[in-house]
Amino acid sequence: MLNWGLGHATRSIPIIEELLLQGAQVTVASDGAALELLKSALPGLQTIELQPYDVKYAHSNMYRSIAPQMPKIMRAMQAEKKAVNKLLSNGSFDAIINDNRYGIQPSQDFPSVFLTHQLHIKIGIPIIKQVVNSVVKKIIHRYSCCWIPDTECSSNLSGELSHTTGYSNIRFIGTLSRLHKLDLQKFYSVAAILSGPEPQRSYLEDQIRQQLRFAPGRSILVRGTKNKYTGKIPLPKYSDIIDLADAAQMNTILSCSDNVLARSGYSTIMDLTRFGNQAILVPTPGQTEQEYLATRLAQQNYCVTQKQSSLNLANALRELSPKTRMPFFKQSSLLSDAISDFLSSL
Repeated sequence: MLNWGLGHATRSIPIIEELLLQGAQVTVASDGAALELLKSALPGLQTIELQPYDVKYAHSNMYRSIAPQMPKIMRAMQAEKKAVNKLLSNGSFDAIINDNRYGIQPSQDFPSVFLTHQLHIKIGIPIIKQVVNSVVKKIIHRYSCCWIPDTECSSNLSGELSHTTGYSNIRFIGTLSRLHKLDLQKFYSVAAILSGPEPQRSYLEDQIRQQLRFAPGRSILVRGTKNKYTGKIPLPKYSDIIDLADAAQMNTILSCSDNVLARSGYSTIMDLTRFGNQAILVPTPGQTEQEYLATRLAQQNYCVTQKQSSLNLANALRELSPKTRMPFFKQSSLLSDAISDFLSSL
């Protein structure tokens, strides 16, 4: 799966666990922090390291950030395509499930699943949007099936990102999360959960360290990285801090927190639907998908959203009403049924 923040790894954990439960032998191919997280969460699993994309988000404009990195990204895609096709051609694997690594393009007769919630990628420039989505559609049609981690209804989480117009090989598998709610008393007034690519993750950490002094009570910051903090902004006196949180720690933190401040990445949103917290979502600047999701959820009164450049925690907390709360979803049988059908077809 893609190592573009940790979301692709965390949402793949329920899929891997269900595959193992149904008797499949699983090998995980990824890179960087995503691969390390999966090794930690699923010890003993066979793993393969792929060429990293190593994408940086230095600008608030996605195009200015990504365009200079395209040669590097294309080289990584070619490397992963070559590496994975070599693995598939030697007969060691019966099928492949690919979470958003577009460089991997198996032959059309090889059993395969592409996992994504973005059939229609949000891009502000129409001609680029048309070209990119045309390429995406062509790649997805090479796969036996495309699994969408959402439900097929008008009130789904991903909105028009997962509209299936022009696709015929689609299956909705329900929202995915490795987390579950615990019956705990509230302890934190605010839990700030960081994730995503650098340097934007660090920019938001600086903002949050300044803003948590406005939290009405005890707060906690989950930094989302093992890298040492090099800034000079101390946490307020009544704040706790942790670099990375495993599933058990996240279950506890989110279950005992009144409010959650987080990115509006899709995997983070799916995690929050297991708890129904009050949420303040801060899109990564320039990530049009996150901006769309945060705006859409705010319009449905599921959250409050603010820009990173003008983050004001005190105002955001005042904007939250008792009814402003993330929807609560339980794990459905859609994933189990999809995996059962896929394995039986091999």
